[in-house]
Amino acid sequence: MTRPKAGEKDLLERYVREVGRHLPRSRRADVLAELRELLRDQIDDLASERPLTDRQELTAEVLREMGPPDGVARGYAPQADVWIGPELYPAFRTTAWIVLVVYSALSGLWALGIFDGEIAIIPFHFDFGTSRSWTDVMLGAIANVGIVTLIFGVVERIGHRGQRGAASWDPRSLPAIEDPDRISRTGQILRLTGIAIFALIFNFAPDWLGLFVIRGDGWGTFPVLAPEYRVHLPWLNAFWAVAFALHLAILWQGRWCAWSRAGDLALGLFGAAILYRIVIGGPFTFLDVVMKPVLVIALVATLIGSAVRAVRLIRRAFDHGLEPVPAP
Repeated sequence: MTRPKAGEKDLLERYVREVGRHLPRSRRADVLAELRELLRDQIDDLASERPLTDRQELTAEVLREMGPPDGVARGYAPQADVWIGPELYPAFRTTAWIVLVVYSALSGLWALGIFDGEIAIIPFHFDFGTSRSWTDVMLGAIANVGIVTLIFGVVERIGHRGQRGAASWDPRSLPAIEDPDRISRTGQILRLTGIAIFALIFNFAPDWLGLFVIRGDGWGTFPVLAPEYRVHLPWLNAFWAVAFALHLAILWQGRWCAWSRAGDLALGLFGAAILYRIVIGGPFTFLDVVMKPVLVIALVATLIGSAVRAVRLIRRAFDHGLEPVPAP
């Protein structure tokens, strides 16, 4: 076997690693070793037929014929084409366990007679009223885990860019092995989930941002948010709406680019302006003596982070030029 040249090896490794992103972790190493060997043999065979052709060109041709990485991964692991793929499964499993642990804890308090009520944090609903039976509790657990499954399944479809035809797919468009523009799908999903939860709580269940107190006759909460916080709610809602749209677009796009980095910078400055408004404004929580200094620290950190992002964006613009938005 001919030893791969630098350009050929880089293109081959970029392809193999991209295939690996779509494979279950348990099978990834074996499948990638087999795929790498298969591709090298095909490149060597083609090179023996066309010895005057540059091997990097031959590598690109072989990879183009092999097809897009996600399609190749489905061929090696058909079970990966399921409702929740291997990339999202760890985050799904963690989220489902958190929901089950919280639900089990409330079930235990309900069984001991300490907790009698319901918690509705959209889209989850934990109902432990006096009329509930153990059958209702079990069905409630299944329903809440089902909600998690549905959400992650929808995100899987949104984030899946679809398989492109071999004729239109260019192996040279593969991201670099060390690619600063590659996104973490799990990270984006966690951001989207956090944004949605905060928006729903601040708008519909502010009392749940509080301190839990267990008394002799039951339990209760001490709300943290002061009523005056609603003065800032329109600005917070605008921030959450823009942030959700931006990170959903980044998830759909599949990678960072010039416009999304500029949007993230603008969003950071918008968030800093809201934090400044809260800090210099009236009461925001009943614990402002503690929270306001924390918000000042968050404001300074946000400004520093925005400055760093601005410098990096300017440097990338000068070094490489603004990148065109790739077609989805």
